[in-house]
Parts: sequence; structure tokens; C-alpha cells
Amino acid sequence: MWILPTHNRPAEMLNALHSFYGHGAGPMVVVINKGDREAEYRDAVASFEHWKETTNTPGGKPLFIFDTEDRSHADALNYYVERCDIEPWHGVLSDDVIAHTTGWSEKLVATAMKHGMASANDLARAPAMVGGGFVLRADIIKAAGWFAPPGVKHNFIDDAWQRIGRETGIWRVRMDVVLEHRHFMFNKSPVDPTYARVMDRLDGD
Repeated sequence: MWILPTHNRPAEMLNALHSFYGHGAGPMVVVINKGDREAEYRDAVASFEHWKETTNTPGGKPLFIFDTEDRSHADALNYYVERCDIEPWHGVLSDDVIAHTTGWSEKLVATAMKHGMASANDLARAPAMVGGGFVLRADIIKAAGWFAPPGVKHNFIDDAWQRIGRETGIWRVRMDVVLEHRHFMFNKSPVDPTYARVMDRLDGD
């Protein structure tokens, strides 16, 4: 199951979902973090569902969860992975990621199920670093005891798994699967309040 946490960025969420489902998404839960833009998020969800129905895009719909708490990115990942422990795999996406490859989910999941961990070409730091979305087999997450490392709020989740994946040999990078990371660090997005909130947590993480 893919987990997509999002906070106060309904337009970005909608763009990401159009790309994910337009190119063949797998099962997904979208965790809408408690913020001050709930009405806009509900409009975005309605817009996406209308688009999904009218375009006859294959595959199911994501499960949208309007979280009643202000969970960090890391807390949301751990919280929902723990409650979906029957799934054979879990992947993480961001609302600033855009899919360009048809069948992206199936390809990444197949690689992760074979080797343990797979990440995509983010058009920025791959293949040297994890970026743009990654997926892990559930037994590996259970062995670690967490999806996001204890104590962090947002940053370095991918770095932690990158180190584990490299040292254990379970990590594979699918350069043929493009999930573009449109992050401000790569000069692809402006620094909005959500990014600023993340950067405020950098030293603590």
C-alpha cells in the first residue's frame, strides 16, 4: 500500500494524484494532515473522484483520510503502517512527486518484493540516493520495527532506509521508473509554508 501524507497543499495533492493514477497507481491511502485548508482539500478530492470516473482511468480509488490530529510526515507513516499490517508491502510518496512512467507502481513493487526495497528515478539524485518515492517489503519493515525512524518528524526517512538498503544489499534503483521530485531544493517549486515547516524541523531530526 502506498501512503501519501499531505499538509496544506490541496492543489499539489491533486496534481500528484492525477499523475499517479494516470500512469497506473497501486492501492493507496492519502493522509490529509489536520491543517487549515480542509474545505479546499474536500473540493480537490471531489475533483479527483470526478476526473477518475469520467476518464475511466483503470484501477481503484485511493482511500482519503482526513486526519483529526496534526501528525508529522513520519508519525503519519508509522501510524498507518501499523494499522495496515496485513499488507505485503508499503511505499511512501509525497505531494510534490509527479509520475511519468506508465506502470510505475507495479514495477517498483515487483522489484521490492523480489529484493526487499526499491526506489525510483527522481530526476534529481538517483541512483546515488533514494528519492521520488520508495517501497519496502513488509517483513523488512517489521524487522526494523518502524517505517520512519524513531524520533524524526520529516527529514532523513529516505536516508535511513538508503543506508540500511545499501549495507544489506536489499535496495534496487529503478532508473526506468520516473517519479519526479519537484522539491524546492531542486529549483522546481517555491518555498511554501509547508516546506518552511519541514525545514524548521531539520536540526531536530
